[in-house]
Amino acid sequence: MKKYLAVISFIAAFAGTLFVNSCDEFDTLPINIPIEREIIAQGTNNVYESSYFCLTDFSDYTEYQNDLQTLSFIRAAYTTVSASPNLEGDITVSLYQGQGTNPANLLFTFTIPNVRPGDYIGTVYAIVLNQTQIQLLNNYVSNLQNQCFTAVLQVTNITAGTTPYELHGRVTLIFEAEVSLNN
Repeated sequence: MKKYLAVISFIAAFAGTLFVNSCDEFDTLPINIPIEREIIAQGTNNVYESSYFCLTDFSDYTEYQNDLQTLSFIRAAYTTVSASPNLEGDITVSLYQGQGTNPANLLFTFTIPNVRPGDYIGTVYAIVLNQTQIQLLNNYVSNLQNQCFTAVLQVTNITAGTTPYELHGRVTLIFEAEVSLNN
């Protein structure tokens, strides 16, 4: 009888430990927060435009802002929305900390070389970042404050098209947020 009582006690204690420890896993929830910015760049020589924005400009961020535990970069993309007919050149997307284009605050730059943007309307280009760029971006958002950015869209080395040139593009950043469920 003592044997059975010991086995039952062990099983009960083990089940209780599993129950208590498994509840801890539900303290946080990972969610994806997409940040999209459309930019219309125009010009008669090179095409250039910048756009300033902050995380609090996006409802997916503000909805969880007070419960954020961590915020980290997952991926980025560029999409052509519209473009001048026959425009051809190098599309470059850059992202800076805060407002402005001070190279010391550059988070990343990505170029799609020798492309006709109008031929790729709706096509998503994955912006592939190296480890240093990912770390810069993660360090910038790690304090969980309302961080702001400047996105720059430009077309250089233009080889075709008629002036004035125009490129309407969309830059998308996706962050993973760890959100506390205890608040």
